[in-house]
Amino acid sequence: MKINCKISYNLDILCFLNALSSDDYYVSRHKQAYDSFYPLFSDDIKEKLRMLVKWNKSPIFAPTFTLLISAVPSFSDMSIYSLLQARSEIEDGIFKTPYHFNEDEYDEIFARFSDTIIPLIYELENNGFREYWNTVKLPIIQNKISDLEPYLSQYNLETLIGEFKDFSGEEMDVYVCSFANPHGIKLCGNTLITDVVYNQETILANITHEVFHPPYVYSDIKEYV
Repeated sequence: MKINCKISYNLDILCFLNALSSDDYYVSRHKQAYDSFYPLFSDDIKEKLRMLVKWNKSPIFAPTFTLLISAVPSFSDMSIYSLLQARSEIEDGIFKTPYHFNEDEYDEIFARFSDTIIPLIYELENNGFREYWNTVKLPIIQNKISDLEPYLSQYNLETLIGEFKDFSGEEMDVYVCSFANPHGIKLCGNTLITDVVYNQETILANITHEVFHPPYVYSDIKEYV
């Protein structure tokens, strides 16, 4: 199985939402970027962020939001604004996976995309976030991938994982982001997010860990239990 290390601005900006929640657990890990951009938000966006945390009952937004957009095959090439409004494409993509959201959940999530996430990203980009990401974060990610790819090419994931679960496919896509720390995030298919600050061994562990995340095959669970 070939491991492809990739870059996605769309995934990374959604990962940044965790820190923008103002939760110390995330702010402490991304303080420079938080201090550069959070104070520039309008009072309206700051209030919407507070309400988003309340709605989500957690400052951890990235896993759900990145999972949803990863259901669209061209998610890294689309405008983030178009992507967050692509409800039919996202629903169709999720339907082909083991993940499940009901219509009420989709209604709630896309309402948050429309009234909070899209205006928030618009303000971020108006305040120079895309330029910041391209000049500060992107070169770090590119350098990490240059070092990481030869290391990962030594390992066959089917051999490492196949002993424990059915795991096959021609390729796995690993998106190296700069705002995922302290998490790894499983996306749709053989795809996941890791973070640029992790060393090579941690990223390999991250990869092998994430493929065991839910959803599970419930018939298998019943058999094992």
